[in-house]
Amino acid sequence: MPDPNLIRQRRKNYRTAIEGVVGTNLFRHIYVVDKRDGREFDALEDGQGACAYVVSGVLALHGLIDRPHATVQTTVEKLLEAGWRETKKPVWGDIVHWPAHNDHMHIGFYIDRQTVVSNSVLQRTPIKHHPKLHDGRLPVAYYTHDMLHLSE
Repeated sequence: MPDPNLIRQRRKNYRTAIEGVVGTNLFRHIYVVDKRDGREFDALEDGQGACAYVVSGVLALHGLIDRPHATVQTTVEKLLEAGWRETKKPVWGDIVHWPAHNDHMHIGFYIDRQTVVSNSVLQRTPIKHHPKLHDGRLPVAYYTHDMLHLSE
């Protein structure tokens, strides 16, 4: 039974999780089986395609989305269903969304105007980096949640 004298610090825990996800291998694999031919494979390609899983996994852990998802499109849809909304003035912890390149969208966490956290295709793990991706893409949308604007 939870101790009624303890108050969970939601924003602080969320912030700590985003900082702690950098360099983790936790989100590198989702093994699936194709029902059509029984073939098993790693849908995240050893972390190469793990950006949505990283973001939705952290959000799910903190009750900010229904569950982890493997695609950016589904993650964005579920963000909106969970009360996230688009914003022009992102704050620490908001979600950053980049447009598709070679049929692959990208998603991560906003830190500040010069820094985001997202899964690196090359390093196959979440890293801190500039919002302009190595292929030149810039963010097309930011999403915020009321929890990020509450005082604790």
